[in-house]
Parts: sequence; C-alpha cells; structure tokens
Amino acid sequence: MRLHRLLFSVVFAATAAHAGDWPMFMGGPQHAGVADADAVFERLASSWQFRVEGGISASPVAVGKQLFAASENGNLYALDLEAHRLQWLFHARSGIASTPAVADGMLYFLGRDGRLQALDAASGKPLWSFRTQGEAQFSAPGLYGQPQEQELPPDPWDLYLSSPLVHGGKVYFGSSDERVYALDARSGKLLWAYKTGGIVHSSPALSGNNIVIGSWDGAVYALDAETGEQRWRVQTETEQKQSILLGVQASPTVDGDTVYIGSRDGHFYALDADSGKQRWRWDAKGSWVVGTAAVDRDSVYFGTSDTGVVVIRCTPAWSM
Repeated sequence: MRLHRLLFSVVFAATAAHAGDWPMFMGGPQHAGVADADAVFERLASSWQFRVEGGISASPVAVGKQLFAASENGNLYALDLEAHRLQWLFHARSGIASTPAVADGMLYFLGRDGRLQALDAASGKPLWSFRTQGEAQFSAPGLYGQPQEQELPPDPWDLYLSSPLVHGGKVYFGSSDERVYALDARSGKLLWAYKTGGIVHSSPALSGNNIVIGSWDGAVYALDAETGEQRWRVQTETEQKQSILLGVQASPTVDGDTVYIGSRDGHFYALDADSGKQRWRWDAKGSWVVGTAAVDRDSVYFGTSDTGVVVIRCTPAWSM
C-alpha cells in the first residue's frame, strides 16, 4: 500500500550527534515523541527534497549528518544532510515497514520477509541478519462482518511492522510469529524470545528494567529486559463477532512511572509502569486508538482512528 508521496521532503538539517538526533521510532527508547526545538524546528525553512521510487510507511530517523529512510520498495536510503544527496542505498529482499533504529554506528530494521537486519550506518554494509518465523498482516475469521467460513482475510489497517528498540547492547522487536525478541546488538545472537497470544506489530518501549509492548491478542506486556520473563500483563477488551475490537496495534509511550497506550477496544490507557495497574482510561467512543502517544512535561497527545479527533490530556489525570 502506497502511504506517502514518492517525493520525500527533508525538513531539518542535523549537525553533529546531540539532543537533536532522532535515532529510532518516536525519537528514543521511551517513545516520548518530543524533539529539541532549537535543533529541529528553527531549521524548517531550509527544507529540500529527495525522490524515493516507492511508498514510505516507516518513519525516517536522523543521527548526526545522516538521515535514514526505508521504503516499501525494499530500499534503505542514507542521505547526507549537509550535502543534500544520497550517501548510500541498501536493497533488502522485501518491503521495509518498520522504522529503523541507529545506535553505536549500526542500523537495524525489520523487513516484510521476516528478517531483522543490521547494517553499518556509515557505509550500508550488511553485518548480520536474524530470521523470524515470518511477517504478515493480521487476519481473522469474520473480519468486519465477512462470512466466517471464507479464507481468513488480512486486515487492511494493519500497515506496519514492529520497529526495533536498541538499548544496553541489545535490540528488541516484535514479530508476526507472535513473539517478542531480544538479540545481541553486535552479533545478532538470540538472547531470548517471549511468545504472546497474537501477532506483535507494536514497537517495544523501555520502562526501567522492562520492555513494554502490545499484541494483537489484546494484551499489553511488560517483560524483563534481561531475561524476557513476564513482569505483568494487562488485557484490554475484545470481541470476536466481527474481529474489530480486537488487539493492541499501538505502541506504548513511557513517561516516568506511567505507560500510555491505546487499543482497538476504543480506549486509551494509563498504566502503572511497575505493576500494570490501570490508573485511568479514556473512552474514545468506539474509535480505535492505534497510534503512539507523545508526551511532554504537562500533557499526553494522541489521535483516534475514525473520528478525526486529536486528544490532549493533562497528566497526571488519575481520577478520570
């Protein structure tokens, strides 16, 4: 599915690695989604464009003088932000629908062929790859009221793959094979894998010593970052009749001792990061909450899927 224009616009120009870097999905391990205004927004007037011959569903990332963009045409582009030109191109075997992550001179991404790949960020040279048991769209019997007996139809709104998180020498990501993986960031060696009850296209976030992630089984999980042991699990609401209010497609955002995450059950949740206990829940009146929230020191910001509503809630709001 072609999600964005083929003309990719660059709207900022980073310099050396500093607070203005945006090295992974939502900017960092906690998914705060907040940029350094001085480093980014004051440079909006100096935009330039680079044509990508393919759809783009993953978000671009920027580190130092490089910007990295992945495309559904299987290409990973590294652009020089100072020279305004292509630095290198790596062609994967399939489309790339996860936002790349960059750490310690290496770049990581998950392709639709089920491979988590690591490249040298400076040159694009492949370093290692790890194969999952396969990547696919979510599907279910009777999806959107279709006949139960027909072949399982894929959900057209399940657009993205899990975006890798790199922290403490490990890379974490979810997979359509229902697992959350932790690999050695340098070698690609499997450290642990945890099986949920559904496809995992949510992107992991770091919460203290835990990795928090959602699953299409409708649950939010907190897993020990070192061992993969489950610390807590929170089940959101589900219904099986039409397979609509089913699954946590969104990715979590961590702000101190609170985890924020939306669900296709039509609610947005604030959970205690240590226990998973619900602090408050906001009712989206049946609208899915599938995007990742952004937070600043005062508020949490998130969108709903089918009402055109952007919600701003002051935090904390535990009495809601």
